[in-house]
Amino acid sequence: MHKLDLIEDQFDRQKKITWWEQDSLSKSKVLIIGAGALGNEIVKNLALVGVGEITIVDNDKVDITNISRCIFFDETDIGKPKSELLSKKIQTIRNIKSNYFIAKVQELGVGIFEQFDIVIGALDNREARSWVNEFSRMFGIPWVDGAIEGLNGLVRSFGKEGVCYECTLSDEDLKLLSVRKSCALLSEEDITLGKVPTTATSASIISGFQTQESLIFLSRKQVEHMPLIGKQMTFFGETMSFLTTNLKEKSDCYVDHSNIEFQKIITSFDLNIENILEDNQLEGPGKFYREMVSNISCADCGTTKEINKYISSVKQYEALCSSCGLEMQIETDKRIDSFYKKSLNEISFPDNELIILNNEYILISKDKV
Repeated sequence: MHKLDLIEDQFDRQKKITWWEQDSLSKSKVLIIGAGALGNEIVKNLALVGVGEITIVDNDKVDITNISRCIFFDETDIGKPKSELLSKKIQTIRNIKSNYFIAKVQELGVGIFEQFDIVIGALDNREARSWVNEFSRMFGIPWVDGAIEGLNGLVRSFGKEGVCYECTLSDEDLKLLSVRKSCALLSEEDITLGKVPTTATSASIISGFQTQESLIFLSRKQVEHMPLIGKQMTFFGETMSFLTTNLKEKSDCYVDHSNIEFQKIITSFDLNIENILEDNQLEGPGKFYREMVSNISCADCGTTKEINKYISSVKQYEALCSSCGLEMQIETDKRIDSFYKKSLNEISFPDNELIILNNEYILISKDKV
C-alpha cells in the first residue's frame, strides 16, 4: 500500500502566517514543568505545530481524577509517572524528540534552564513557580506561566529582565509561599480542604494561550514580540471575558533580576571533585550553589550518621533516627574543599548544577559518553 508522504506540506496552513518561521520552530527546545491537565494540552499543541524538542518535568503519578482532564491518560495509566507517559505518548502522534524527568523541578540542577529556548509552566504551586522564576531569569530564559481554577484561568509571561514572578506576590502570597501553599488562584480555605476545582475546558483554553505566546517567541526569538511579557491576562469563564493588566516590577524584589555569566564544563561524575578542578585548571576558594548535607544527628539519643549528599537528594525518611524514630538534626556545608575526595556521584550532585569559584559561576554537566 502506498504511504502518503505529508512531511513536506503538513505545516502548510500555519506557514502562511506572515511572521511564522517553521524552521525556527523545528530547531526549538522547550521545557515544560508539569504534566497534568495544562501540561497534556501544551505538549499536544507544541507537537502538532512541529516544535523540535520537548522535555517534560513532573514527579507525580496518574490518578483517577486526571482521566477527565488529560487527553493522553486513561484508566490503564493510573499509578504510572506522568512525565514519562506523556513524553512517550506524544511520540506516537508525531516524529518528535521528547525527554522527561520523573522529579520535582527543585531536584534538578539549576542549570537545566540554559539548555532551552523557553520554559512553560503548567504548575499548581508557588514553590515550583518561584524556583522556575529564579533560575530561568538567572540564565536569561523567558517563561510563560499558566494557572486554572474552575472555569477561570490566567496567563502571564516573564522575560530576561523587568518584572518577575516574585514581583507579583503580595506579602500574604509570600507568607503562603513560605509554608508551601498551593494553587495561585485558590483561596486559602480551598487549599486547606485539598480541593482544586478544574475542568478540561479551562485547561484547553489557558494552555492554548500559553502555547500561542510561546510560539510567537519561538518563531522570532525576540522577547519583545511576546504580547504578555510583563502582563497578566485573566480569563473569566462564566462570563467569557478577559482582563489584561500590567505587572509592576518591585524595586525591593528579593530575586536577583540580572542574568549571570558562567563557564560550562563537561566531565565524568565518577571523578572526585579535586581531580575535576585540576583537569579544568580551576582553583581557589569555592562553594556549592546549594547546601550539602554532611551529617545528621539525633539530639535525643546521640545517634549520628554521615550523609554527604546534595540537599535536594536527601529524603525525609533518611532524617529519622533508626534508634528512637525521632527526626534528626541536619548539618549542612557549602564548602567544596570539605568534599574534595568525593566523586560527584557519591554526593548525588545533580547534572547541570552550579558551583562558585572565586566569585565566578561554573556550570558542571555530566559527560553522557
